[in-house]
Amino acid sequence: VREFIHINKNDSTELNIILQKFNSIGNRAINYLTNTIEEDNNENNIKNAALRLLGYLKNKSAVPKLIEFLKNDDFDIRFYSTWALGEIGDENAFNALLKATSDEYLAISDNAFAALFKIDKKNKRNDLINRLRLLINEYSKDSNFSLRNYGDAIDQLVALKDPKSIDILLLAITDEDEEL
Repeated sequence: VREFIHINKNDSTELNIILQKFNSIGNRAINYLTNTIEEDNNENNIKNAALRLLGYLKNKSAVPKLIEFLKNDDFDIRFYSTWALGEIGDENAFNALLKATSDEYLAISDNAFAALFKIDKKNKRNDLINRLRLLINEYSKDSNFSLRNYGDAIDQLVALKDPKSIDILLLAITDEDEEL
């Protein structure tokens, strides 16, 4: 895990070497990583790296633990757990991620929406778009709110090319944040 922290994130070769090492030991690697996250004496950067590795590994056996981590008090653990669940893309995480869209922190809510749109249960897509629309309308009453807070979810909406999300995408286009 420490080796992963220090790699050049732009070097896919280094990342692939580390992922191959973990994949070669299978579910023991998943157990090692989840235990690393649960250990109280581990530093946050070690726990965060372990969560990111779980996402990169895309091993569905990690999903139950990642769902459990969504209930953790630590922001980073919930943040990276939502991201990892989106990378894995297992429909079994759908309900837990749906609940995470109501997290008190917008960054976690955004990650949860992005993960849900990646999983994209077609029969639930309209509900997700409507839920995102409602949250954006609610938060937009706050002068400190920016649609940028939901940038990852909006990126996933663009990828889905669903006409039912046009109103949200139009809001993003007219937002003052040029990066959005």
